[in-house]
Amino acid sequence: MTRRILAVVVALGALAGAGCRWGGEPTTGPTPSAAPLTSLGSPSPSSTVPSTTLAPLEGAGPVAYSIVARTGDTVVVLVDGDGSLTDLDVYDVLADVVEEDPTIATAYVVDHPDAVELVGRDDLSAAEEAFVDDHLLARLVEGNRVVYEGPFAESGSAIIGS
Repeated sequence: MTRRILAVVVALGALAGAGCRWGGEPTTGPTPSAAPLTSLGSPSPSSTVPSTTLAPLEGAGPVAYSIVARTGDTVVVLVDGDGSLTDLDVYDVLADVVEEDPTIATAYVVDHPDAVELVGRDDLSAAEEAFVDDHLLARLVEGNRVVYEGPFAESGSAIIGS
């Protein structure tokens, strides 16, 4: 979804840059000179500008992840649990997973390989439940609702695509 929005913004920018109006002819006349944008941290003319090429879609975004288990329309997603994740990172992972496979209705996002076999089970010991509580970051329910868990529980829930 984010990539689609970015593509629309880029396309609209290209149309505006070409001097076209919606449904009209290209404008003629002098092109106004644009003043350079200045902001804190703007690159100096001698510095290099980072690439704007989009990364491949299969878990290669800012957060590395992989789908490590699947049963029907339920998956377990293992993310790189280096401790620097945010609730937005987890949302982006789930949005990417759903975009890649819209048939997924339920997903569990964990940040530790040992939690993969434990999530979704009903017969957990107290120690296993505590472990899952520490490493389950979010659940996807009904194919589009993110319910934050564990360290992100205070974030509540979010709807993918809204």
